Amino acid sequence: MDVVGIGNLNWDRLLFTDKLAERGGESPINQIEESAGGSAYNTISWLSKYNLQLGFIGAVGKDPEAKSIFKNLIENDIDHSQIQKKPGRTGCAYSIVDSDGDRTLYTYGGVGSHIDYNKINQKYLTKPKLIHISSFLDQKGHKFTKKILETDNQFSYNPGPLCREQGLEKLKPILKKINILFLSKKELEDLTGDKTNKAHQKLLKIGVEKVVVTLGSQGSTVHTRQKSYKAPAKDIKIVDATGAGDAFAAGYIKAYINNKNPEKCLKEGNKIAAECLQKTGGSYKPKNDK
Repeated sequence: MDVVGIGNLNWDRLLFTDKLAERGGESPINQIEESAGGSAYNTISWLSKYNLQLGFIGAVGKDPEAKSIFKNLIENDIDHSQIQKKPGRTGCAYSIVDSDGDRTLYTYGGVGSHIDYNKINQKYLTKPKLIHISSFLDQKGHKFTKKILETDNQFSYNPGPLCREQGLEKLKPILKKINILFLSKKELEDLTGDKTNKAHQKLLKIGVEKVVVTLGSQGSTVHTRQKSYKAPAKDIKIVDATGAGDAFAAGYIKAYINNKNPEKCLKEGNKIAAECLQKTGGSYKPKNDK
């Protein structure tokens, strides 16, 4: 196994409109798309472009959405043997996207964090080159993440909204074991409470090995204890921003496990992010399914 993903598995519903409605208002929906989602799943799905050996650890309910998620996993050749079926509803996300590609996201965790650690095949936690983790939506998932980090492995982590909700002190036990931390510029500011160009230093001092920050149209940077690197973004027309950061992480991880230097990792991340931004939805679908 090259990379294993761990995170909340969702069934995403993307609603496209010309303009977001004001509070209490109404706006027509022009288009609806559905697919498997969740930050870690999005990243793993984009990694499937590279013909890697991929797997996923997660939990779904016993409902039609779970069946659709398994269908997407099979289409992307992602091993799903470690996805547990639980009583209850599969997590879901509703993303409302306007004509500029900006989005508003509403998420429901469902049973996504109800993973039984003792039922996981331990090869999944000891054999991959990297384990990529994204945030769960509750404390149960937070505790599960800490348990996973007790294993001997290389870890990348995308905390997403936990940067704002948990803050630096609560996330320290996790962050000190992370090799690659993926953040947007806003998430970096939320997490550290620092809007200066030295905010990343707080995370390096905790023990994070590489702090990777996406900067939108300004590209991306990676900070290590020795040096910082930057790569420019591609000049493109944005269709939908959903999952662009997750796609970036996929490109970066692919270059990283191939022992590429930091600048090449950033360039590959920017390349895949640009591809994601020019389509609808946050996950990758094989060409024969587009």
